[in-house]
Amino acid sequence: MQDPSFALPILGVNNSRAHDDLLSEAERLLHNILMALSTRIDQQRAFVRRHFDEDTILMGEYVAKVKADFGGYAPSLFLRDLRNYLTHHRLPVAQSRQTFSNQGFSVTFTLVRQQLQEWPGWKGDARAWLAAQGEQIEIVPVVDGYARIAGAFDKWLYDRVGRKYAAEIRAHNEEAEAFNREWARVFGM
Repeated sequence: MQDPSFALPILGVNNSRAHDDLLSEAERLLHNILMALSTRIDQQRAFVRRHFDEDTILMGEYVAKVKADFGGYAPSLFLRDLRNYLTHHRLPVAQSRQTFSNQGFSVTFTLVRQQLQEWPGWKGDARAWLAAQGEQIEIVPVVDGYARIAGAFDKWLYDRVGRKYAAEIRAHNEEAEAFNREWARVFGM
């Protein structure tokens, strides 16, 4: 959408159907992102508890890192509540905003704050964050900010588990390689 030759025919006043389809697709993708966000949180929490619950050092580091990384990003609570809004209330109404300047052209998607605020399900910090926003909330940078934090967090967890259990991982890999060599020898593969 950042390429004017692609975007302008969709955004043109003579092609409202294409623009409506674009907004429907943006809403569908937002739905998918919010569901994935919630699933990721639940799955990762369950994985860590299942495998590391008795490792008090790693669990302590994990809990502290979650609070430090995600607790410091105010929109993360908004996104979690937005998932509930979408699931239990309705799809938020997406709008597009185009910006033209001498330096370029850009398109972003926004949600209308006032319509969101009508839902009574917003929790404390998410409600406060929402109230502090302008009339139009640019959802792409909010989601992108969360995704960047989540990506860095996942890398930290992967590296941390890898360092802590390096000997066990190495032993497993050696056994797997030995098994594969024996399989290939016996079955000629």
